[in-house]
Amino acid sequence: ATSLPDGSDVYLLCGETWTRQRIAINWKGVDKNNYSIIGAYYMAGGFETIGVNGDGKPIIDGNNDHPSPHDGQVESGNNTDYIWIENIEFRESAGYGIHLDNFSDYPVVRNCKFQTIWNQSIWFPQSRYAVIESNEFYDTAREYLTDMGKTGWPGTIVCNGTNSRSSYTT
Repeated sequence: ATSLPDGSDVYLLCGETWTRQRIAINWKGVDKNNYSIIGAYYMAGGFETIGVNGDGKPIIDGNNDHPSPHDGQVESGNNTDYIWIENIEFRESAGYGIHLDNFSDYPVVRNCKFQTIWNQSIWFPQSRYAVIESNEFYDTAREYLTDMGKTGWPGTIVCNGTNSRSSYTT
């Protein structure tokens, strides 16, 4: 429910779980040198430290609920450029894991875990220059694969309309 200025970062505490919550991004990064980051932090010697420790990644748990029609656990509107999402675990979503809407260019998803996501784990429609690497996927893209014997859609990662400069490794 908070509006943030462009270039803002949001960090979730390692070892914590947010159940039936989602992050609705209403801001964007500034440029390729100043991404807006959604990531993890932990406490070390009383200090907040960016990254992941032995407590595990922060978890966004959908509790098998649909976050809202066609929405994701992390969701943005159109033209939300330079968003970097890392070190988060997404679980039990009846919708999407991450959905950055149309023309959200330069998205990055690194070192995230997706488990039991009923629709796409990552969906970037019409987004250019996507980087998706070092992520884990378990039991994802289930909705149409189990519904009345349909096969082939949705996919775990869907970047329809992206260009050839996008990079995907898992």
